[in-house]
Amino acid sequence: MASLLGINVSAAAIILMLLLLNITCQAQLSPTFYDRTCPNALNTIRTAIRSAIASERRMAASLIRLHFHDCFVQGCDASILLDDTSSMNGEKNAFANRGSARGYEVIDKAKSAVEKLCPGVVSCADILSVAARDASAYVGGPSWTVKLGRRDSTTASQTLANSELPSFKDRLDILITRFGDKGLSARDMVALSGAHTLGQAQCFTFRDRIYSNGSDIDANFATTRRRRCPAAEGSGDGNLAPLDLVTPDSFDYNYFKNLMQKKGLLESDQILLSGGSTDSIVSEYSKNPTTFKSDFGSAMDKMGDIDPLFGSAGEIRRICSAHTLGQAQCFTFRDRIYSNGSDIDANFATTRRRRCPAVEGSGDGNLAPLDLVTPDSFDYNYFKNLMQKKGLLESDQILLSGGSTDSIVSEYSKNPTTFKSDFGSAMDKMGDIDPLFGSAGEIRRICSAAN
Repeated sequence: MASLLGINVSAAAIILMLLLLNITCQAQLSPTFYDRTCPNALNTIRTAIRSAIASERRMAASLIRLHFHDCFVQGCDASILLDDTSSMNGEKNAFANRGSARGYEVIDKAKSAVEKLCPGVVSCADILSVAARDASAYVGGPSWTVKLGRRDSTTASQTLANSELPSFKDRLDILITRFGDKGLSARDMVALSGAHTLGQAQCFTFRDRIYSNGSDIDANFATTRRRRCPAAEGSGDGNLAPLDLVTPDSFDYNYFKNLMQKKGLLESDQILLSGGSTDSIVSEYSKNPTTFKSDFGSAMDKMGDIDPLFGSAGEIRRICSAHTLGQAQCFTFRDRIYSNGSDIDANFATTRRRRCPAVEGSGDGNLAPLDLVTPDSFDYNYFKNLMQKKGLLESDQILLSGGSTDSIVSEYSKNPTTFKSDFGSAMDKMGDIDPLFGSAGEIRRICSAAN
Protein backbone atom coordinates (compact mmCIF):
# COMPACT_ATOMS: atom_id res chain seq x y z
CA MET A 1 0.00 0.00 0.00
CA ALA A 2 2.77 2.44 0.98
CA SER A 3 4.74 1.44 -2.12
CA LEU A 4 1.73 2.02 -4.33
CA LEU A 5 1.07 5.33 -2.63
CA GLY A 6 4.68 6.31 -3.20
CA ILE A 7 4.32 5.62 -6.91
CA ASN A 8 1.13 7.66 -7.11
CA VAL A 9 2.71 10.59 -5.32
CA SER A 10 5.73 10.56 -7.65
CA ALA A 11 3.53 10.55 -10.75
CA ALA A 12 1.43 13.38 -9.35
CA ALA A 13 4.58 15.35 -8.56
CA ILE A 14 5.85 14.93 -12.10
CA ILE A 15 2.52 16.02 -13.58
CA LEU A 16 2.43 19.04 -11.25
CA MET A 17 5.97 20.00 -12.20
CA LEU A 18 5.13 19.87 -15.93
CA LEU A 19 2.03 21.98 -15.38
CA LEU A 20 4.03 24.55 -13.43
CA LEU A 21 6.69 24.68 -16.14
CA ASN A 22 4.01 25.28 -18.76
CA ILE A 23 2.38 28.00 -16.67
CA THR A 24 5.77 29.65 -16.13
CA CYS A 25 6.45 29.66 -19.89
CA GLN A 26 3.04 31.12 -20.65
CA ALA A 27 3.53 33.80 -17.98
CA GLN A 28 6.71 34.96 -19.66
CA LEU A 29 4.87 35.77 -22.90
CA SER A 30 1.91 38.14 -22.92
CA PRO A 31 -0.12 40.02 -25.56
CA THR A 32 0.30 43.15 -23.40
CA PHE A 33 4.07 42.83 -22.98
CA TYR A 34 4.82 46.18 -24.68
CA ASP A 35 1.79 48.13 -23.43
CA ARG A 36 3.93 50.24 -21.12
CA THR A 37 7.38 50.07 -22.68
CA CYS A 38 6.35 50.63 -26.33
CA PRO A 39 2.57 51.16 -26.61
CA ASN A 40 2.61 51.99 -30.34
CA ALA A 41 4.79 49.06 -31.37
CA LEU A 42 2.04 46.88 -32.85
CA ASN A 43 0.50 49.72 -34.86
CA THR A 44 3.92 50.65 -36.17
CA ILE A 45 4.68 47.08 -37.24
CA ARG A 46 1.24 46.73 -38.83
CA THR A 47 1.77 49.88 -40.89
CA ALA A 48 5.11 48.58 -42.24
CA ILE A 49 3.64 45.17 -43.09
CA ARG A 50 0.57 46.56 -44.84
CA SER A 51 2.70 48.95 -46.86
CA ALA A 52 4.97 46.12 -48.04
CA ILE A 53 2.07 43.87 -49.06
CA ALA A 54 0.27 46.74 -50.78
CA SER A 55 3.39 47.14 -52.94
CA GLU A 56 3.76 43.38 -53.57
CA ARG A 57 0.87 41.07 -52.71
CA ARG A 58 3.15 38.03 -52.74
CA MET A 59 4.95 39.41 -49.69
CA ALA A 60 2.15 38.16 -47.42
CA ALA A 61 3.08 34.54 -48.14
CA SER A 62 6.78 35.33 -47.74
CA LEU A 63 6.33 36.81 -44.25
CA ILE A 64 4.21 33.91 -43.01
CA ARG A 65 6.79 31.47 -44.36
CA LEU A 66 9.67 33.44 -42.81
CA HIS A 67 8.09 33.08 -39.36
CA PHE A 68 7.46 29.36 -39.93
CA HIS A 69 11.04 28.73 -41.04
CA ASP A 70 12.34 30.64 -38.03
CA CYS A 71 10.30 28.76 -35.43
CA PHE A 72 11.05 25.31 -36.84
CA VAL A 73 14.83 25.48 -36.42
CA GLN A 74 15.78 26.52 -32.90
CA GLY A 75 12.52 28.10 -31.81
CA CYS A 76 10.88 31.46 -32.54
CA ASP A 77 14.04 33.49 -31.89
CA ALA A 78 14.69 35.41 -35.16
CA SER A 79 17.76 33.27 -35.85
CA ILE A 80 16.72 33.09 -39.51
CA LEU A 81 17.43 36.81 -39.84
CA LEU A 82 21.11 36.59 -38.89
CA ASP A 83 23.61 36.90 -41.73
CA ASP A 84 26.62 34.62 -42.06
CA THR A 85 29.76 35.74 -40.26
CA SER A 86 33.35 34.56 -40.35
CA SER A 87 32.55 32.17 -37.48
CA MET A 88 28.93 31.20 -38.23
CA ASN A 89 27.01 29.80 -41.20
CA GLY A 90 23.50 31.07 -40.61
CA GLU A 91 20.11 29.81 -41.74
CA LYS A 92 19.60 32.11 -44.71
CA ASN A 93 21.62 29.83 -46.95
CA ALA A 94 20.10 26.56 -45.75
CA PHE A 95 18.66 24.49 -48.59
CA ALA A 96 15.03 25.38 -47.82
CA ASN A 97 15.84 29.11 -47.53
CA ARG A 98 18.54 29.83 -50.09
CA GLY A 99 17.16 31.91 -52.92
CA SER A 100 13.57 31.48 -51.72
CA ALA A 101 13.14 32.91 -48.20
CA ARG A 102 12.09 36.54 -48.62
CA GLY A 103 10.91 39.53 -46.62
CA TYR A 104 14.07 40.26 -44.67
CA GLU A 105 14.02 43.90 -45.76
CA VAL A 106 10.39 44.26 -44.62
CA ILE A 107 11.27 43.05 -41.12
CA ASP A 108 14.27 45.39 -41.12
CA LYS A 109 12.02 48.31 -42.07
CA ALA A 110 9.52 47.48 -39.34
CA LYS A 111 12.35 47.14 -36.82
CA SER A 112 13.83 50.48 -37.86
CA ALA A 113 10.47 52.20 -37.39
CA VAL A 114 9.98 50.64 -33.95
CA GLU A 115 13.54 51.52 -32.91
CA LYS A 116 12.78 55.19 -33.52
CA LEU A 117 9.93 54.94 -31.02
CA CYS A 118 11.44 52.62 -28.42
CA PRO A 119 15.15 51.87 -28.89
CA GLY A 120 16.24 48.43 -27.74
CA VAL A 121 12.80 47.33 -26.51
CA VAL A 122 10.99 45.28 -29.17
CA SER A 123 12.63 42.06 -30.34
CA CYS A 124 13.02 40.94 -33.94
CA ALA A 125 11.44 37.62 -32.91
CA ASP A 126 8.27 39.41 -31.85
CA ILE A 127 8.27 41.49 -35.02
CA LEU A 128 8.40 38.27 -37.07
CA SER A 129 5.47 36.81 -35.13
CA VAL A 130 3.36 39.95 -35.45
CA ALA A 131 4.27 40.33 -39.13
CA ALA A 132 2.96 36.83 -39.90
CA ARG A 133 -0.34 37.59 -38.16
CA ASP A 134 -0.75 40.97 -39.86
CA ALA A 135 0.16 39.53 -43.27
CA SER A 136 -2.52 36.86 -42.93
CA ALA A 137 -5.19 39.34 -41.88
CA TYR A 138 -4.33 41.81 -44.66
CA VAL A 139 -5.03 39.29 -47.43
CA GLY A 140 -8.24 37.93 -45.98
CA GLY A 141 -6.87 35.29 -43.61
CA PRO A 142 -7.48 34.87 -39.89
CA SER A 143 -6.03 37.03 -37.16
CA TRP A 144 -5.00 35.73 -33.76
CA THR A 145 -3.65 37.07 -30.51
CA VAL A 146 0.16 37.09 -30.55
CA LYS A 147 1.84 36.57 -27.22
CA LEU A 148 4.88 38.84 -26.89
CA GLY A 149 8.07 39.07 -24.91
CA ARG A 150 10.43 36.88 -26.96
CA ARG A 151 14.10 37.73 -27.14
CA ASP A 152 16.47 37.32 -30.07
CA SER A 153 19.00 34.55 -30.54
CA THR A 154 22.66 35.51 -30.86
CA THR A 155 23.38 32.45 -33.00
CA ALA A 156 22.00 30.60 -36.02
CA SER A 157 22.76 27.21 -37.54
CA GLN A 158 22.66 26.28 -41.19
CA THR A 159 23.23 22.64 -40.26
CA LEU A 160 20.24 22.62 -37.93
CA ALA A 161 18.06 24.36 -40.52
CA ASN A 162 18.98 21.74 -43.12
CA SER A 163 17.97 18.94 -40.77
CA GLU A 164 14.90 20.45 -39.09
CA LEU A 165 12.94 22.21 -41.83
CA PRO A 166 10.35 20.07 -43.65
CA SER A 167 11.17 19.19 -47.25
CA PHE A 168 8.90 19.36 -50.28
CA LYS A 169 9.76 15.67 -50.80
CA ASP A 170 8.95 14.43 -47.28
CA ARG A 171 6.62 11.45 -46.87
CA LEU A 172 3.48 11.89 -44.76
CA ASP A 173 4.86 9.94 -41.80
CA ILE A 174 8.02 12.04 -41.81
CA LEU A 175 6.01 15.27 -41.93
CA ILE A 176 3.82 14.14 -39.03
CA THR A 177 6.94 13.29 -37.02
CA ARG A 178 8.62 16.62 -37.80
CA PHE A 179 5.58 18.58 -36.66
CA GLY A 180 5.04 16.30 -33.67
CA ASP A 181 8.59 17.00 -32.52
CA LYS A 182 7.62 20.67 -32.30
CA GLY A 183 4.50 19.95 -30.25
CA LEU A 184 2.15 20.27 -33.23
CA SER A 185 -0.51 17.70 -34.10
CA ALA A 186 -1.32 16.28 -37.52
CA ARG A 187 -4.32 18.61 -37.61
CA ASP A 188 -2.04 21.56 -36.86
CA MET A 189 0.22 20.40 -39.69
CA VAL A 190 -2.60 20.29 -42.24
CA ALA A 191 -3.91 23.67 -41.09
CA LEU A 192 -0.46 25.27 -41.34
CA SER A 193 0.04 23.70 -44.77
CA GLY A 194 -3.03 25.70 -45.78
CA ALA A 195 -0.74 28.74 -45.84
CA HIS A 196 0.06 27.45 -49.33
CA THR A 197 -3.18 29.06 -50.36
CA LEU A 198 -0.77 31.99 -50.82
CA GLY A 199 2.53 32.36 -52.63
CA GLN A 200 4.55 30.59 -55.28
CA ALA A 201 7.10 27.81 -55.61
CA GLN A 202 10.18 27.43 -57.80
CA CYS A 203 10.24 24.91 -60.65
CA PHE A 204 12.92 22.69 -59.09
CA THR A 205 10.64 22.00 -56.12
CA PHE A 206 7.82 20.52 -58.22
CA ARG A 207 9.55 19.29 -61.41
CA ASP A 208 9.57 15.62 -60.38
CA ARG A 209 5.89 15.75 -59.51
CA ILE A 210 4.62 17.24 -62.78
CA TYR A 211 6.72 14.90 -64.93
CA SER A 212 6.05 11.74 -62.90
CA ASN A 213 2.76 10.98 -64.71
CA GLY A 214 1.59 9.44 -61.44
CA SER A 215 -1.98 8.64 -60.51
CA ASP A 216 -2.00 11.33 -57.81
CA ILE A 217 -1.81 14.31 -60.21
CA ASP A 218 -4.39 15.72 -62.58
CA ALA A 219 -3.06 15.34 -66.14
CA ASN A 220 -4.24 18.75 -67.36
CA PHE A 221 -2.79 20.43 -64.28
CA ALA A 222 0.58 18.76 -64.89
CA THR A 223 0.54 19.85 -68.55
CA THR A 224 -0.17 23.45 -67.57
CA ARG A 225 2.66 23.53 -65.05
CA ARG A 226 5.15 22.06 -67.55
CA ARG A 227 4.85 25.18 -69.72
CA ARG A 228 6.96 27.18 -67.28
CA CYS A 229 9.02 24.32 -65.85
CA PRO A 230 11.23 22.45 -68.36
CA ALA A 231 11.99 18.79 -67.73
CA ALA A 232 15.77 19.24 -67.88
CA GLU A 233 17.36 19.80 -64.48
CA GLY A 234 19.05 23.19 -64.31
CA SER A 235 16.74 24.71 -66.93
CA GLY A 236 14.26 27.20 -65.53
CA ASP A 237 14.85 26.03 -61.97
CA GLY A 238 13.79 29.38 -60.52
CA ASN A 239 10.63 29.80 -62.62
CA LEU A 240 7.64 30.37 -60.37
CA ALA A 241 4.18 28.83 -60.25
CA PRO A 242 1.35 29.59 -57.77
CA LEU A 243 0.81 27.12 -54.96
CA ASP A 244 -2.93 27.77 -55.19
CA LEU A 245 -4.14 27.46 -58.75
CA VAL A 246 -7.28 29.59 -58.33
CA THR A 247 -6.64 32.49 -55.89
CA PRO A 248 -2.88 32.63 -55.16
CA ASP A 249 -3.00 36.13 -53.65
CA SER A 250 -5.92 35.62 -51.27
CA PHE A 251 -6.13 33.63 -48.07
CA ASP A 252 -8.99 31.17 -48.58
CA TYR A 253 -9.61 27.43 -48.72
CA ASN A 254 -9.06 26.78 -52.44
CA TYR A 255 -5.74 25.09 -51.60
CA PHE A 256 -7.69 22.20 -50.11
CA LYS A 257 -10.17 22.13 -52.97
CA ASN A 258 -7.14 21.83 -55.28
CA LEU A 259 -5.88 18.84 -53.31
CA MET A 260 -9.27 17.15 -53.65
CA GLN A 261 -8.83 17.50 -57.43
CA LYS A 262 -5.24 16.17 -57.36
CA LYS A 263 -3.89 19.63 -58.16
CA GLY A 264 -1.46 20.09 -55.29
CA LEU A 265 1.74 21.62 -56.67
CA LEU A 266 4.27 20.08 -54.27
CA GLU A 267 4.61 16.44 -53.29
CA SER A 268 4.34 17.54 -49.65
CA ASP A 269 1.00 19.16 -50.51
CA GLN A 270 -0.69 16.26 -52.28
CA ILE A 271 0.67 13.74 -49.77
CA LEU A 272 -1.85 15.18 -47.31
CA LEU A 273 -4.57 13.51 -49.42
CA SER A 274 -3.07 10.15 -50.32
CA GLY A 275 -5.08 7.56 -48.48
CA GLY A 276 -3.48 8.38 -45.12
CA SER A 277 -4.53 9.71 -41.73
CA THR A 278 -4.87 13.32 -42.88
CA ASP A 279 -7.36 12.68 -45.73
CA SER A 280 -10.38 13.45 -43.57
CA ILE A 281 -8.89 16.77 -42.39
CA VAL A 282 -8.22 17.91 -45.98
CA SER A 283 -11.76 16.92 -46.95
CA GLU A 284 -13.19 18.83 -43.99
CA TYR A 285 -11.23 21.99 -44.76
CA SER A 286 -12.18 21.82 -48.45
CA LYS A 287 -15.83 22.18 -47.41
CA ASN A 288 -15.59 24.40 -44.36
CA PRO A 289 -13.40 27.52 -44.66
CA THR A 290 -14.48 28.76 -41.23
CA THR A 291 -13.09 25.67 -39.52
CA PHE A 292 -9.86 25.91 -41.52
CA LYS A 293 -9.27 29.57 -40.65
CA SER A 294 -10.00 28.96 -36.99
CA ASP A 295 -7.62 25.99 -36.88
CA PHE A 296 -4.95 27.92 -38.80
CA GLY A 297 -5.01 30.76 -36.27
CA SER A 298 -4.80 28.28 -33.37
CA ALA A 299 -1.90 26.41 -35.00
CA MET A 300 0.00 29.65 -35.65
CA ASP A 301 -0.49 30.61 -32.01
CA LYS A 302 0.89 27.22 -30.91
CA MET A 303 3.81 27.51 -33.31
CA GLY A 304 4.71 30.89 -31.82
CA ASP A 305 5.28 29.12 -28.50
CA ILE A 306 8.04 26.86 -29.84
CA ASP A 307 11.09 27.38 -27.61
CA PRO A 308 11.02 31.18 -27.28
CA LEU A 309 13.86 32.98 -25.51
CA PHE A 310 12.82 35.22 -22.64
CA GLY A 311 14.10 36.66 -19.39
CA SER A 312 17.87 36.96 -19.52
CA ALA A 313 18.31 34.59 -22.50
CA GLY A 314 19.30 35.98 -25.87
CA GLU A 315 19.22 39.70 -26.56
CA ILE A 316 17.14 42.48 -28.10
CA ARG A 317 18.83 43.21 -31.42
CA ARG A 318 19.05 46.82 -32.60
CA ILE A 319 19.28 45.60 -36.19
CA CYS A 320 17.49 42.38 -37.11
CA SER A 321 20.14 41.34 -39.79
CA ALA A 322 23.98 42.74 -41.92
CA HIS A 323 21.26 43.29 -44.50
CA THR A 324 20.76 46.90 -45.72
CA LEU A 325 24.11 48.62 -45.26
CA GLY A 326 27.47 48.08 -46.94
CA GLN A 327 26.73 45.29 -49.41
CA ALA A 328 27.57 44.53 -53.02
CA GLN A 329 25.75 42.56 -55.70
CA CYS A 330 27.05 39.22 -56.90
CA PHE A 331 27.85 40.39 -60.44
CA THR A 332 30.31 42.97 -59.05
CA PHE A 333 32.51 40.37 -57.32
CA ARG A 334 31.83 37.12 -59.24
CA ASP A 335 35.09 37.25 -61.24
CA ARG A 336 37.10 37.82 -58.07
CA ILE A 337 35.72 34.91 -56.04
CA TYR A 338 36.03 32.45 -58.93
CA SER A 339 39.48 33.62 -60.11
CA ASN A 340 41.34 31.38 -57.63
CA GLY A 341 44.01 34.05 -57.61
CA SER A 342 46.74 34.47 -55.03
CA ASP A 343 45.22 37.74 -53.77
CA ILE A 344 42.08 36.16 -52.23
CA ASP A 345 41.68 33.98 -49.15
CA ALA A 346 40.41 30.55 -50.28
CA ASN A 347 37.91 30.09 -47.43
CA PHE A 348 36.56 33.59 -47.94
CA ALA A 349 36.04 32.88 -51.65
CA THR A 350 34.25 29.60 -50.84
CA THR A 351 31.91 31.36 -48.41
CA ARG A 352 31.00 34.06 -50.92
CA ARG A 353 30.32 31.49 -53.66
CA ARG A 354 27.39 30.10 -51.66
CA ARG A 355 25.27 33.10 -52.59
CA CYS A 356 26.89 33.96 -55.91
CA PRO A 357 26.66 31.25 -58.61
CA ALA A 358 29.41 31.07 -61.22
CA VAL A 359 27.01 31.31 -64.14
CA GLU A 360 26.54 34.86 -65.40
CA GLY A 361 22.94 36.00 -65.06
CA SER A 362 22.24 33.62 -62.16
CA GLY A 363 21.88 35.36 -58.80
CA ASP A 364 23.40 38.59 -60.13
CA GLY A 365 21.58 40.68 -57.55
CA ASN A 366 22.39 38.51 -54.52
CA LEU A 367 24.07 40.59 -51.84
CA ALA A 368 27.16 40.09 -49.70
CA PRO A 369 28.61 42.46 -47.06
CA LEU A 370 31.61 44.55 -48.08
CA ASP A 371 32.90 44.20 -44.51
CA LEU A 372 32.87 40.55 -43.46
CA VAL A 373 32.96 41.18 -39.70
CA THR A 374 30.89 44.27 -38.82
CA PRO A 375 28.98 45.34 -41.95
CA ASP A 376 26.60 47.61 -40.02
CA SER A 377 29.21 49.52 -38.02
CA PHE A 378 31.65 52.18 -39.12
CA ASP A 379 35.02 50.86 -37.98
CA TYR A 380 38.37 49.72 -39.36
CA ASN A 381 37.61 46.04 -39.98
CA TYR A 382 37.47 46.74 -43.71
CA PHE A 383 41.23 47.30 -43.66
CA LYS A 384 41.84 44.29 -41.44
CA ASN A 385 39.93 42.25 -44.03
CA LEU A 386 42.23 43.54 -46.78
CA MET A 387 45.26 42.49 -44.75
CA GLN A 388 43.79 38.94 -44.73
CA LYS A 389 43.03 39.00 -48.49
CA LYS A 390 39.28 39.20 -47.79
CA GLY A 391 38.42 42.29 -49.79
CA LEU A 392 35.14 41.61 -51.63
CA LEU A 393 35.69 43.77 -54.71
CA GLU A 394 38.76 43.86 -56.93
CA SER A 395 38.87 47.62 -56.37
CA ASP A 396 39.08 46.90 -52.61
CA GLN A 397 41.90 44.35 -52.62
CA ILE A 398 43.91 46.31 -55.19
CA LEU A 399 44.62 48.81 -52.41
CA LEU A 400 46.88 46.13 -50.90
CA SER A 401 48.61 44.61 -53.88
CA GLY A 402 52.24 45.58 -53.64
CA GLY A 403 51.63 49.18 -54.67
CA SER A 404 51.96 52.65 -53.20
CA THR A 405 48.85 52.36 -51.00
CA ASP A 406 49.95 49.24 -49.10
CA SER A 407 51.45 51.22 -46.23
CA ILE A 408 48.28 53.29 -45.80
CA VAL A 409 46.08 50.17 -45.63
CA SER A 410 48.45 48.67 -43.08
CA GLU A 411 48.39 51.86 -40.99
CA TYR A 412 44.59 52.07 -40.97
CA SER A 413 44.28 48.36 -40.08
CA LYS A 414 46.13 49.10 -36.84
CA ASN A 415 44.98 52.61 -36.01
CA PRO A 416 41.22 53.29 -36.19
CA THR A 417 41.65 56.81 -34.78
CA THR A 418 43.90 57.83 -37.67
CA PHE A 419 41.52 56.26 -40.19
CA LYS A 420 38.44 58.06 -38.81
CA SER A 421 40.27 61.37 -38.69
CA ASP A 422 41.53 60.99 -42.26
CA PHE A 423 38.09 59.86 -43.45
CA GLY A 424 36.47 63.01 -42.03
CA SER A 425 39.09 65.22 -43.67
CA ALA A 426 38.72 63.45 -47.01
CA MET A 427 34.91 63.76 -46.92
CA ASP A 428 35.28 67.46 -46.18
CA LYS A 429 37.63 67.90 -49.17
CA MET A 430 35.31 65.88 -51.43
CA GLY A 431 32.44 68.18 -50.49
CA ASP A 432 34.36 71.06 -52.08
CA ILE A 433 34.50 69.46 -55.56
CA ASP A 434 33.02 71.92 -58.07
CA PRO A 435 29.93 73.08 -56.17
CA LEU A 436 27.35 75.34 -57.82
CA PHE A 437 26.55 78.61 -56.02
CA GLY A 438 25.41 82.14 -56.66
CA SER A 439 23.26 82.32 -59.81
CA ALA A 440 24.42 78.91 -61.10
CA GLY A 441 22.02 75.95 -60.98
CA GLU A 442 18.72 76.07 -59.09
CA ILE A 443 17.04 75.11 -55.84
CA ARG A 444 14.94 72.07 -56.78
CA ARG A 445 11.40 71.72 -55.41
CA ILE A 446 11.61 67.94 -55.82
CA CYS A 447 15.06 66.41 -55.45
CA SER A 448 14.52 63.78 -58.17
CA ALA A 449 13.46 66.24 -60.89
CA ALA A 450 14.62 69.59 -62.26
CA ASN A 451 12.16 72.48 -61.74
